[in-house]
Amino acid sequence: MKKKSFDCVEMKNEAQARLREKYKGLNDEEIDRRRRKWLETSDSPVARWWRSWMKWPVTSETRERPEP
Repeated sequence: MKKKSFDCVEMKNEAQARLREKYKGLNDEEIDRRRRKWLETSDSPVARWWRSWMKWPVTSETRERPEP
């Protein structure tokens, strides 16, 4: 069996540990506020996608944005 150059589960666990440390001591509301600010100001591909998705109109029938 070929050895992988990285372990997806390990990478996920490391990312979660970094986030736990980053948000240590903050309540859920403050965490949400910081995440939203990052999404609104970051130039990352995820943030750019989120901003474009947020521009889509909310339909009156479902009160939800359509899936991109």
